[in-house]
Amino acid sequence: MSRNCRITIDVARSFDDFVKALAIRAIVYMGEGNWSFEEDWDGNDFAGTHMLACVDGEPAGSLRIRYFGQFAKCERLAVLPKFRKRRFGGRGVAFELCDAGIEFCLRKGFTRFYGHSLEERVPFWSKIGRGAMKPIPGAEIDFAGKKIIPMYGELPPVAGAITATSGHYVIVRREGEWDKPGYWERPNRDAQDEMGHAA
Repeated sequence: MSRNCRITIDVARSFDDFVKALAIRAIVYMGEGNWSFEEDWDGNDFAGTHMLACVDGEPAGSLRIRYFGQFAKCERLAVLPKFRKRRFGGRGVAFELCDAGIEFCLRKGFTRFYGHSLEERVPFWSKIGRGAMKPIPGAEIDFAGKKIIPMYGELPPVAGAITATSGHYVIVRREGEWDKPGYWERPNRDAQDEMGHAA
């Protein structure tokens, strides 16, 4: 691998991206972590957003985000072993992926974050979201013999966050690409539609 590897992080939009994200997670959780199938595949994969990190185009890590009324939950972080050994991007794949997930949620208007951390991973999660994530005192729980620490953090709103008044076109743009004009804003869309293309 070259010394100047480039890391990219984006929403998993295609079926291929979705499979890459799930494959990474299966390797890390079920392969390395010895989680059972039911522990990892919890029925929530179609209920959230998957972020996919690639290093020089090769899938390297994934993160799942789920949304609730007043908070977002970043979970199921997974980075393949060979991408943990050195720092890709500014802080490494895991940090870059989580920070991108937090920024993505902030842009969607979420400012409160909740998560579950294995006890030994609390120092890592405490550095996520500009250091906002903190253990919830006295809230530790047991998941199948694993000591889990619930964590919570809150960040100030960001300028440009998506709201109901962001504009009709903005709200229907591709997820995470709210600054790029979408299909409905193409100047020649009407001519294309008349030719039989689906609207």
